[in-house]
Amino acid sequence: GEKFTAENIRSIRPGYGAKPKYFGDFLTMQAERDLKRGEPLSFEDVREGCVLFLTNNSNTDRFFERLKELVPYAVRMSNALTREIVDAIKPSFVISFNYRHIVKADVIEALEGRIINLHTSLLPYNKGASPNVFSFLEDTPKGVTIHQMAPGLDTGDILYVKKTDILDGETCGNLMDRLSILGADAIIESFDDILSGKIVPKKQDECQSSYTKIIKKQDALIDWSKSNYEIVNLVRAFNPAPISYTFYKGEMIKAFEENGIKT
Repeated sequence: GEKFTAENIRSIRPGYGAKPKYFGDFLTMQAERDLKRGEPLSFEDVREGCVLFLTNNSNTDRFFERLKELVPYAVRMSNALTREIVDAIKPSFVISFNYRHIVKADVIEALEGRIINLHTSLLPYNKGASPNVFSFLEDTPKGVTIHQMAPGLDTGDILYVKKTDILDGETCGNLMDRLSILGADAIIESFDDILSGKIVPKKQDECQSSYTKIIKKQDALIDWSKSNYEIVNLVRAFNPAPISYTFYKGEMIKAFEENGIKT
């Protein structure tokens, strides 16, 4: 039951069991048994029954700290979750939040409904990457959605939502920070009811579905034929990256704020 540390993982030689890239993932886990120096480290040696939190973003740290207060044994993982890992550690539940890896169908099947995802938009709007950028560009409803995970891009029945509006002067970066806090609150508020089955899942309205695209630098070029309202939203959408821009006398000018553009 001892917690893994950087020191004892090195002594156990993780490179001869689990791949070294999982080194960081072991740091929130506990050992199922005593391991000897030089013994290969495997996920088979990890204590079973955790609530597994999948994330790649430090802005979820606040949520993970709260999760550890909510459940007896919480584990954080940033690498790809495989069927082999699921079979080894047997998580009681899995939460995905700002996680860049696609969870494969065999993993979802093995978890038998015990995996949810937090998406930082109001589904079924803005599925995919960069949903917050498109909430500005397409003026779609804003908020966060907790949904059951299913094969496909942000599919699965909806369990819980929290709505919000974009604040005056708010950029995409500001909104992302605020939605991370809103999303953490949403999971904490609904977690017990999700586990108990009190919340009835709701099918997504596919007629309303919209999908985002990969953002490219040229998408941030200001088109002055657009309305002032659309230009303001573009400037706000591409802050902090890639930053909207225009050209004047052959020189690029970046627009960090929409000051001076009247709506």
